[in-house]
Order: sequence, then structure tokens, then C-alpha cells
Amino acid sequence: ASETLAGSAFTAQTMPAQSMTLYAKWTANTYSYTVNHYMEELDGTWILAHTESITGAMDSKLTPAVRSYTGFTSPEAQTVTVGVNNIPVNYYYHRNSYQLTWDLAGGTATGEHTSGTVYYGAPITVPQVTRIGYTGAWDAEPVLTMPDGPLTYTMVWTANKHTVTFISHGDVVAKKIAVYYGQTIKTPTVTRDGYRFTGWDASIPETMPDEDLVFTAQWSLVTYTITYDLDRGTNSSLNPATYTVESPTITLAQPTRKGHTFLGWYEQVGNSLKKVTSIAAGSTGNKKLVAKWEPYTYTVVFHSNDGAGATVEQVITYSTNVQLTKNSFLREGYTFQGWATTPNGEVEHWDGAIAFNLTAEPNGRVDLYAVWKLNRYVVFYENLGIIGSVIVNNHPE
Repeated sequence: ASETLAGSAFTAQTMPAQSMTLYAKWTANTYSYTVNHYMEELDGTWILAHTESITGAMDSKLTPAVRSYTGFTSPEAQTVTVGVNNIPVNYYYHRNSYQLTWDLAGGTATGEHTSGTVYYGAPITVPQVTRIGYTGAWDAEPVLTMPDGPLTYTMVWTANKHTVTFISHGDVVAKKIAVYYGQTIKTPTVTRDGYRFTGWDASIPETMPDEDLVFTAQWSLVTYTITYDLDRGTNSSLNPATYTVESPTITLAQPTRKGHTFLGWYEQVGNSLKKVTSIAAGSTGNKKLVAKWEPYTYTVVFHSNDGAGATVEQVITYSTNVQLTKNSFLREGYTFQGWATTPNGEVEHWDGAIAFNLTAEPNGRVDLYAVWKLNRYVVFYENLGIIGSVIVNNHPE
């Protein structure tokens, strides 16, 4: 029976002496109900998460409580009427899904990864993201299981920094700079003594690529001139007209100049002249070398050449105009005519003539001989009965 009799029971065994009415009195029975709570799995199936039992009187209304699970949407509560048949109450909790967003900020995702609508509790595969010239990191550490709410991760990029090395020559580094990807590369100005810069060994990009770079300067030799101020001298064929920084040491040869002694080569350094004997290897710059000379002196020896008087000497400097010493010799019966270079020679220099470079020999000697002319006289004869005259020599042979 679904109800139980209640009240005072009629217990008489015999009919009483009067009429009576008997009433049946019932008490509702209590029944148990099973309440099942099912949670949705990731694959869409259901798993029993919790079971409970509730009781209620026959024909009463029962509304089992709905539970709350993180990440799941609870169902609407069900109201049932208690009956004889124990029909379970099943509650189904649907798994929530949320949006998972990856903001790549200009990068490119590679490989499989999780994104879009993702169920709560589902595993998350983080994308591998690349961007040329940049190193990235997420703005927050990604979780590996979908939480109870939407997620957005943003990639934060930092430009890669690389080194640009500019080599002058050999192992000589002209400059080394750090440049971020995409920045403008500032090319340095390079110099090298004795060389002319002709460019770099490779084209330099306008902006920095995603790699280290090395550039080597290219050079051509500068040819320098050597100018010789010879001051009427003659240069040696051994003295070059040009040189470079790679030339070996140049030992300067002596020039020549008639009638002069070479005193050395001199180079203008500032406001003064510095004596030089060579141009050292590794030198640079145009050179102007000045030859310095000292003229010879020579002695002119004057001979009387049968005249009277001691020999006279006169020292003369080469390249100068000097008046020869006036004749001081005498010779009876003769008149001085000038000077000859041999005892019997003809006159080559007049008395007191200007002499210039009579010899180019160092410490040379020039012998000059007096040239004499025989005098002639007129003899007059008187009172000899003749009239006339005759010319006679002073020293008849």
C-alpha cells in the first residue's frame, strides 16, 4: 500500500449496542529517490560525478538541489512527484567552452597548436611563433590547460641585436658597432696612411638584416712625388721620381754639379730645412728635396814669363765673376799685353779682365803667363852728312 493507516484503531471484537461509523485513516509512506549528477567529458560523453539519495512522502513534490562545478554550466532544477516507482533524477552538467586567442603581433605560427573555442580543462598546445629579426615572448606564461574563462596571449617582440664589424686591413678593426634589426647601418669613415679608400668588399644594406656582418675596406696605393731642387745640378738616375708607402727604404744618391761639392739633400720641415739621406720605408706624402752645394775654389798663378817680379797667386771661387789681379810684372824693352795659358801662347785674358770659371777641378790651379811684346825705337842720326833715320830693336838678335 502507498499509505499507512493512522489514528486510533477500532479494537472491539463484538458489535456494540449502538450504530457506529468507522473511518479509515491513512499516513503517506516515505520513498527514496536517487539523484545522479553527470558531467560532460571532453569527447562529449558523460561521466557520473556524484550520486545522492533523497526521501519524500508519497505524492509530495521534491526538487533535488543542483550542484555547482567550476567550468560547467549547471542544469535547471527538476521537480518530481513522489510515487511508488523510484525513477532517478539525472542532472547533466555541460562543459563550458571559451575563446583562446593568440595575438602573434606580426609573427607566424608554425606547427599544430590550440586556438579558437576550447573546452574547459582541455589541454593547450602553445604555438611556436617566429618573426624574422625579432625574438618574442608571450606577455604572460601560457597555461597548459584551458581555465574557466577566455584567454588572450599577446606576443611581445624585441628586435634582435647584431654586430657589424668594419675591418680596415689585416686584423685591424676600424670600428665595431651593435645594430638592431631594421635599423639604419651607419658606415664609418676609414683612413689609412699611404692608401686611398676605394670602397668595401661587399654592398652594405641600408638596414640591418638578422645576422652579424663583416665588411673589409678596399684600398689602392697612393703614389707620392719626389721633387728635386737641383740648383743647376744634375740628378742621379738612381733617385726615383715617385714612391709609395710600400716602397723599400730609398737611399738618396748624390747629384753632380760642375765646380761644386755636394753638401747633402735637405727637406723642408716647417720653417726649417732638415738634412736627409734616405726616405724610410712606410713614409708618406709628397717630398721636395733641395740640393745644397759648396763651390770649389781654385788658384790662379800669375807667371812673369821672363819678366821681373815674384809669382803671384789669386784664389777664386767657382761660379763667381772676379777681376783678375792687375799685372805687376815688368820686362825691360817689352810691353805687357795680357795673359796666356801657356808660356808661348796667345793672349786669352786681358790685364784686369773678369774671370769666370777658369777651371772646374776641385782645388784646381790655373797658370797664366805674361805675354810680352818687344818694344821698337826710332834712332835719329845727326851731323853725319846724311839725313835720315832707322828703327832698331831694343834687343837685336
